[in-house]
Amino acid sequence: MTSGPIVNPKCIVILADESANWQIAGLRQLERLFLAIDEYEESKETKGKIGITVLWSPEVPAEQKWTPGPLDGRESEFDFGVLLSTRLVVSRNGLADFILRAPRIQRAAFLLDSRSSWKELLRSLEHGCHLTEKKSGIGWQYIAHADEIPRAERWLLRQSGKSQDGIVSRFLNRPISAAASYLLLKFSVQPKTWTFSSLVLPLAAFFFLLTGNYTGFVAGSVVFQVYSILDGCDGEIARVKYMESATGAKLDKWCDVFGGFVYAIGLGLGLYRAHALAPHRWFYIAEAVVCIAVVALNELRLENSHLPKLDSPGLNSILYPRHRELVHH
Repeated sequence: MTSGPIVNPKCIVILADESANWQIAGLRQLERLFLAIDEYEESKETKGKIGITVLWSPEVPAEQKWTPGPLDGRESEFDFGVLLSTRLVVSRNGLADFILRAPRIQRAAFLLDSRSSWKELLRSLEHGCHLTEKKSGIGWQYIAHADEIPRAERWLLRQSGKSQDGIVSRFLNRPISAAASYLLLKFSVQPKTWTFSSLVLPLAAFFFLLTGNYTGFVAGSVVFQVYSILDGCDGEIARVKYMESATGAKLDKWCDVFGGFVYAIGLGLGLYRAHALAPHRWFYIAEAVVCIAVVALNELRLENSHLPKLDSPGLNSILYPRHRELVHH
């Protein structure tokens, strides 16, 4: 073992034991580390793949040893590598923070496979990074026992929020949606499945609003707010499981638009029925139709426009992607 961080490592050595199979927020620990390394490569724009060596504990039976994917192209010649462990839980883009403090290990040490040598490497990692004293950092947590998994899962979900979240989203919507996502991850619910399933809520809100009475308006508004909160679960699940995709983002956007359409037309029809004796009650339906048309035209315009990237770090950090496009327009 040697001291001093490696900013751009050529190799990462993962100490794997029974924790490699711990299921945390829908992913096994070894799989999560591989995905985090892939994300780290992209963020650093490294040339070629970072070499990965999985060094299994001698206490793990041969039939329980596995890798998330083939290591072809991962093998490389190097003098030093960065040492990690499957007990390390990293959030999205959180691996870079740990790599800066992770100890270096010489290639010759990889060939050591005795029980005492593996445990010595783990002790060196824990003491070198002060993991026995400090269980968490900016983008990572270290779990020593399986009973710490629920805490790590809740932490991962808290980290899955967006920097663009406003006050209401950050302090009301996100805590509730994170709690719901925590339960959904226990059932392996896929993001797209939840996106479609949650559409039942704006439809329920529509029928409440359609009653045209005070109770219906309140109930419909509450149900739609619940939809707004739970609508964040698909994104949270996708982020903690590294499942984001352009298709999923587009699907989520258009489902949001559909939910808004349903709410607007339901409110318009409900007000129409509530003012049965008013001579100009048709105005409420017209208002809903105009609102839907304006939103639809705006979304279609954004969908078909190809705009240059907004060169403002401040706005990029506080606006969602389609809102940045609105700023352009």
